[in-house]
Amino acid sequence: MYQRVADWNKNCCKTPKVFNSDEYWTSLEYQLSRVEEELHETRLAIENRDLNEVLNGGIDMDVTVAGFNYLAGFNYPEESEKVLRNNDLKYTKFEYHIYDTLEVNEWSLDDYEIKVSPERLLSIHRKSDDKIMKLLNHPKVKLDAGELNGE
Repeated sequence: MYQRVADWNKNCCKTPKVFNSDEYWTSLEYQLSRVEEELHETRLAIENRDLNEVLNGGIDMDVTVAGFNYLAGFNYPEESEKVLRNNDLKYTKFEYHIYDTLEVNEWSLDDYEIKVSPERLLSIHRKSDDKIMKLLNHPKVKLDAGELNGE
């Protein structure tokens, strides 16, 4: 999807601006406004229990976020793969990873739940919002912003 959105933007004469220029930050602010608009519309669709608008909103959010990432000018496909690989570390085949995490963080099964996928992979979910939690010693993702790195 990212490449399709990048190509569409190019066809409409929208390209990433020079890193850290006023035009760069303005283009990101404009695109973020579009993301916020789609998020708001999707929230209303959920409140109204409108399945067609939920579908439309999900797609529109994907497209506008992809547009944001294109305009940001980073190597989005490579950097997002790093995040996805890091997220894979939030599940495990080994129960001791789960129980060590619960113990060290002093998380109670009153507030957290252990879920097991059909593939027998385990993950910890916060009960209040079903957030998938990081396991013990979860590494930080090392992203590279390119030219912006170090500023």
